[in-house]
Amino acid sequence: MERFEEVLAFLPVRIRDSLYGDVNIKNMCKTRQLSEIRLRVNCPLILMFVKKEEVCNQIIITVKDIHQCLQFISDYSLYAHEDDVGKGFITLRGGHRAGLVGQAIIREGRVVNQNNIGFINIRVAYEVKGCADRVISFIEGDEGVEHTLIISPPACGKTTLLRDVIRQLSDGVYKGCYKVGVVDERSEIAACFNAAPQNDIGIRTDVINQVDKSTGMIMLLRSMA
Repeated sequence: MERFEEVLAFLPVRIRDSLYGDVNIKNMCKTRQLSEIRLRVNCPLILMFVKKEEVCNQIIITVKDIHQCLQFISDYSLYAHEDDVGKGFITLRGGHRAGLVGQAIIREGRVVNQNNIGFINIRVAYEVKGCADRVISFIEGDEGVEHTLIISPPACGKTTLLRDVIRQLSDGVYKGCYKVGVVDERSEIAACFNAAPQNDIGIRTDVINQVDKSTGMIMLLRSMA
């Protein structure tokens, strides 16, 4: 319920009140993991749970709802988030993330901003500390950290697992302590908000946000050793 209440703060007031007063929805949030809240203009609100979709036919999203939601997720300053909007997402308090799509503004072959946003996907962030316990012994060998590739189908927890691996290596949970550099290309791992990681990634971890991996790795090597 705590995560549900966190993301409610980013929703339009009428939708927030409707969901908070819906006993069925509140019970589902207690028993299932809410993963996404989908807002699409002229369509019903959709809540995505693990292995379940709940279509709220009584709540039809309007243009006014989208505008109010954008105000809340941008802290009333969408202009200040122009670069983020151009990339298609804004990182929110608590590590949550709002995906945004609308009319793309293209300059020199790349999207620099978006107008007429009509579709918002609020992804609910979760930490599962200890989820890497079963694999950390394979990743951290006797001579240090092994080259590791994490593979799975979508929505199976790769990022959640990686986040806990980072925390354990950084804090020295299994064997040694390591300086860890994270290139958080889409602000999914540390989920920094106003420079502060919203997720626990350990005390020896440095993060560079919203830069491609090859550039970010060179910057971390040069700047943070």
